[in-house]
Amino acid sequence: MGLVSGALKWWEEWQLRILVLSSLCVHFFLYFSMWVRRVPGLRRLRVVVWMAYIGGDALAIYALATLFNRHKQWTADAVGESSSDLEVIWAPVLLIHLGGHVTLSAYCVEDNELWLRHVITLVSQVTVALYVFCKWWSGESRLLLAAVMLFVFGILKFGLKPWTLRRASYSQMLASTDVSLPKEGGKRSRDGATGDSPLSLDEYVTQAKATMCTASCEQQAANPPTAIAVRHIDYFVDLSAPYGARLSDLWYLQSNNKKTRNASYKMLQMCFDQIFDLLYTKMGYVDGDTNVGFTSFEILFTLLLPLVALASLTLFATSDKHGYNSRDVKVTYILFSCTTLLEFLQLWCGIVTMCIPCLRFINEYLEGWHDMVSQYDLMSFYVRKKKPTFLMKISYFECLMGYVIKVWYVRQVPAAYEIMELVQRHIEEDGWKTFITDAATYRRFSDFRGQLTLERFSEAPTGSVLGEELWDSLKVPFDRSIILWHIATNLCFHRPVDKPSSFPRGRSGLTQRSMEMCDYMLYLLFIRTEMLSPGTRPGLFTVAIYDLEEILKNSKAKLQDEEALAQEIIQQTVGSTLIHKACRLAMSLMDLQEEEMWEIIQGVWVEMLCYSASRCRGFLHAKSLGEGGEYLSYVWLLWSYMGMETLADKIHKPESPKEKEILVEDDELASSSHRGLSHQTSTAGIPSPV
Repeated sequence: MGLVSGALKWWEEWQLRILVLSSLCVHFFLYFSMWVRRVPGLRRLRVVVWMAYIGGDALAIYALATLFNRHKQWTADAVGESSSDLEVIWAPVLLIHLGGHVTLSAYCVEDNELWLRHVITLVSQVTVALYVFCKWWSGESRLLLAAVMLFVFGILKFGLKPWTLRRASYSQMLASTDVSLPKEGGKRSRDGATGDSPLSLDEYVTQAKATMCTASCEQQAANPPTAIAVRHIDYFVDLSAPYGARLSDLWYLQSNNKKTRNASYKMLQMCFDQIFDLLYTKMGYVDGDTNVGFTSFEILFTLLLPLVALASLTLFATSDKHGYNSRDVKVTYILFSCTTLLEFLQLWCGIVTMCIPCLRFINEYLEGWHDMVSQYDLMSFYVRKKKPTFLMKISYFECLMGYVIKVWYVRQVPAAYEIMELVQRHIEEDGWKTFITDAATYRRFSDFRGQLTLERFSEAPTGSVLGEELWDSLKVPFDRSIILWHIATNLCFHRPVDKPSSFPRGRSGLTQRSMEMCDYMLYLLFIRTEMLSPGTRPGLFTVAIYDLEEILKNSKAKLQDEEALAQEIIQQTVGSTLIHKACRLAMSLMDLQEEEMWEIIQGVWVEMLCYSASRCRGFLHAKSLGEGGEYLSYVWLLWSYMGMETLADKIHKPESPKEKEILVEDDELASSSHRGLSHQTSTAGIPSPV
């Protein structure tokens, strides 16, 4: 009992010191959290950032409560040392910790909606801190002045937190959107290309198609828009952009693409950077049609706070500390010094990185948006399940196993720019320049998820007759199509032909991009299900694994890797499971010439990417930025800025009766033309997707 009572006595003496210093450590860690959240190589540490973000506030609040109860008890018992009075000056430091950092205001987008809760926390904790200070402070004048300065500092910083969360909330962003009518006098506005009147869909399609022609672009490039007309935030809150503004965006992209090869890619990265700052940091807000980094008050506040912190440290260092506990004096020095250091570090980093070219490059690398594409492979998962790794063995609990499977074994490849080029070429060549001719074809273009590619190859003069399995694989629900094409693509890649084990070869680019898109779409299906399309069933992944186990339960082959697994299941064409249907699809693809096979596979995956991007809410893309971002956001934002139909358009701008009538006729023609083993071209030109 003596040991327990001694431990309790020690904890009672050191409890507040430990809590305050722990809060300081968490505060320091969160300063560097933005890079942990945005650098792909550090993605596995994001759970630590989340724990620090949640636990940091709880720790500071608990420390304030402990400070209050500690002094209340001493007053009731009429005991206590005068040295304990120094603890009262720690209250404003805890308010500073509760105020957070410029680089981190919210961990996820839902945190912004809780701004009212933070207002209540602000009022309650400031009241407690002021009550503790006014009730029990008895120090000298220098310390009093230092404490007052820190209180002003802490209250202002804490007050900025709910205000920042409120302006980044979904309702506030919707309220800040511009719904003004077209301006008069021919001036450019967001609702019309010239501001005279809003464009109709038919007029927009005609002008946009002309914009994509070289001669027209050269003519319009003489006086192109100076910036993107539609604000980034409008798409992220699922607003349907006016056709005139979309036409301006299309002009802007085309003129910039002629100047710089990767202009579109850089522009998309800039958009993500600004939206991330707006939603998850204190460095962005919406002002009219422009995203601005700081308000004037925030700039002044950022410049003055380091000076206030330094002045408080100086006053404490020059004050009379006679009679105070030496341990409390050391803790106070640590708190004041680290607070001052952190505030100056925040200010210096912004100034130095802008002035020194080398550091500016490092800052752009850390703050620029990454170009990684996540990868997940069903066959690799099956092989790993049969031969589990050490990490999987120690993950005994099902919830922990699920986390390990979905986080630890996700691969990432730097292929965002290369795949984006394929998507952009698909929108330009297959869309605006070829298929889109009127409002009806414009709306139908976003509905294709592989049919356009199959039709193009079936109509080619030297094209092969495509098997019915290829067409049927696109008539099933979208999530089922992804599973079928994922397995078939892997079987085609691992088929028994003479090939090196790595990608570099004559057809490396074609094959590599196909495999990367194939694995990314499965990643969306299994891990980012909500972003794929409404109604997607991640359980199909589990069904496919179960089918594999049933098919191979009597196999005596040693499945050491994906290639051995592919060789084992490639002949399983008789049956009705997902695996059997995927094998038949793969056999149909293998009947084609190798170059043609991979061109079809790549084309189908590009269409599937665009199909899923056009059906994903902007809110989900905003949410994904807080978790490191998703490549699908590149496709979605490029699709939007190139003037294609988004989910908001499908909901708020339905087809006219005439367009619906044309669509029904094309459906009937497509249905009759695809009966049998060969495909005949329909009179409508392109079969409507099922």
